Amino acid sequence: MPAPAIFGSKTTYFAVLAALFAVVAFFATYKLTESPPTWYDEGIYIQVAQSFSERGTQTIQVAPDEFRQVDFLTVGYPLIAPVAASLKLFGNTLLAARLSMVLFILLCAASAWMLLYRLLGRREALLGLMLLATFPILYGNGKNVLGEVPGLFYSMLALLALHRLQTQRFEGVENYALLGLAAGPVAATKPIFMLMPLAIGLVLLLHIQSIPLRVKHIGAALGAFLAPLALWGYLQFGQVDPSAILAYYANPYGVASITGTVMQNLLGFLTETTPLYCAALMLLWIAALVIRLYRKESISLVEESAFVFSVLILIAYLRTAGWYRYLFEAMVFALMFAPHSLQILSETVGRHLASVRPYATHGTIVVVAGLVVMQFYQLNYASWVAEHYDTTRTADMIEYFSTFPPTKSIFVYNSPAAVIFLPTKNYYQYIQPTEAISYGEEQLPLIAEGIPDAILIAPDAFEREKARFDRYEEGGNAAAYLILERK
Repeated sequence: MPAPAIFGSKTTYFAVLAALFAVVAFFATYKLTESPPTWYDEGIYIQVAQSFSERGTQTIQVAPDEFRQVDFLTVGYPLIAPVAASLKLFGNTLLAARLSMVLFILLCAASAWMLLYRLLGRREALLGLMLLATFPILYGNGKNVLGEVPGLFYSMLALLALHRLQTQRFEGVENYALLGLAAGPVAATKPIFMLMPLAIGLVLLLHIQSIPLRVKHIGAALGAFLAPLALWGYLQFGQVDPSAILAYYANPYGVASITGTVMQNLLGFLTETTPLYCAALMLLWIAALVIRLYRKESISLVEESAFVFSVLILIAYLRTAGWYRYLFEAMVFALMFAPHSLQILSETVGRHLASVRPYATHGTIVVVAGLVVMQFYQLNYASWVAEHYDTTRTADMIEYFSTFPPTKSIFVYNSPAAVIFLPTKNYYQYIQPTEAISYGEEQLPLIAEGIPDAILIAPDAFEREKARFDRYEEGGNAAAYLILERK
């Protein structure tokens, strides 16, 4: 039962494609510096990128002309270097940092469309892009300086390289080298994306009997894969024992009870909207794969790898604190393959139910249209990004510090997202990403001595630790932060 032809001529098709990329560009740039708001991890990454652009090191400033290596950084140079380049070109502002993320969002959308186009054809590629372009979490995670969307973009490139290898019948040393070279930056972007090379490796191992492997092929792939990782290791580990960093990656949020956390997150797949949506998309994908396996239909190594990666992401999510952005990667791939999965199910229903057979082939279009409308509504009115369209937090920060004397010293207390707004390098800083990790703790005695002229701190942190700041008094607010002035 063939899929219904839609989008008409090439002109119509590419007009719709251009419109979709216009949608992506609009929502990637709309209220770019206000929505989503800046937050803790982003502040650290921007500071590291700024240091990388100025000194070539992954450090943060803890005092004037004093810097600390951020050894436990959970993103790598595939994110830091492009952000550093943007800061170098356009200045040390939040807008400059986030412009690089706009580029990553557009590249991620383009590579997703290209991957689907080569795998499944023009129809599924356009339908998949429709779902991705209206997916609120793409912008909720993508506009902040975080590793999720860059990691997805590099993952798409790795899957495109895998597709090239398969279509060329696993011949050519250069194709293996290209796959390795594409997979290396994926793993270096963020620890969770190490699961993508693992997924590709597991799928290739599953099909090992049908792949004409040679020693030179393995050597080319491994060599090209390890080269980007070697650079990552050089920049990332610093003077710290790598085993300590890897242990931190295994449980970055210090979850006390893994079993309890897993059970709570499993329950979320039944009771919380985003995990429910993720579960529905994955079940749809699984159902379509089972049908195709039953029919003994061929499934591309790319789709198998994307599916294995998504399953591994879900398993990894279960042992985290339950933040929905850790489902993001699996949801993107499930959305991308959802139109094709829906078509498989529609065809199956049409074969077995004569009464709905005339309408079954249109089921995919109807369901995709419904999902697009739902997501588009959320993107505009009921999502993390929509919630902050009308906020002025960044504008308020810029306004406050526009009159801040550059000679005045300030201590930024565990608020790394505020540093990008400071008009001076005359600042001290203490941050504590987790209970076990902190930077700038040696600067804390300066507060007791009353050396900094002012302190920037979150109101809740001030309430918890008032005794530490007895030499200071409240002097006003900078957006969401409290400013303490020396008495």
